[in-house]
Amino acid sequence: MITSAVANAADAPPGVRWRQTQSMEMMGMSMPARTTEFCQEASSDSLPIKPDKNCTMHDVRRTTSGATFKMSCTGKDAFEADGEMSFLGPDHTRSTMRVRMDE
Repeated sequence: MITSAVANAADAPPGVRWRQTQSMEMMGMSMPARTTEFCQEASSDSLPIKPDKNCTMHDVRRTTSGATFKMSCTGKDAFEADGEMSFLGPDHTRSTMRVRMDE
């Protein structure tokens, strides 16, 4: 069984590993940064953002130096967001999101 898993991993298309660090500031308070890592197919044209499973990205528009996007999340802590991403290099981005919640 382990041999099969190794073979399947070797057959997977090459990808890009991203490290995403998120921090939050609101109403004069800031939360500690949280870092996660994820892989994305090298041929993927999607933005290097990994939203939570209950979130979807939409209205993604590429610009010459980055992109703009909107995100909708459902569930207990539902929210709507819009944001900008700047491409700072081939493997470095900086994003800002403005989040709107019902509360």
